Amino acid sequence: MQARASRNDADAVKAEHEGRVKSLTGEVVSLERMVAEAEGDDDSPVSASVQAKPGFEIAVGAALGEEAEAGLGTDAVRFWAGRAPIDAPAWPDGIQPIAAYVTAPEVLARRIAYTGLLKDGADGDRLAALLEPGQSLVAKDGALWRWDGF
Repeated sequence: MQARASRNDADAVKAEHEGRVKSLTGEVVSLERMVAEAEGDDDSPVSASVQAKPGFEIAVGAALGEEAEAGLGTDAVRFWAGRAPIDAPAWPDGIQPIAAYVTAPEVLARRIAYTGLLKDGADGDRLAALLEPGQSLVAKDGALWRWDGF
């Protein structure tokens, strides 16, 4: 009977230590993340490096969507890989490039070049039908149209 109690005590001590190890491991992981962020690690989201002019934050956010949370370097799970900038096809009347309203890292150059901003009062549905492959439109209020019908 005393051997059983001793074994139960040992199991309890072991479980307590294992729990403490798991807790400390979690703290180490959290601290490593904090240090990486403080050092400017490339897996920080690209959104941290994007600045929209006042009044255009919603439009820029809609234009980039969830891809704005991808990282800037290959250390990130999802990341933006840089590509050489290219000129977007001409914009139809009623659309202006959004590039004039945003400052973003070079890796977003193509995305920004292929995003147009609707002028106030412009008909997004009508203009979306005129988009070339890869282009998208965004309104100041965040409405979004893409060349592929999305």
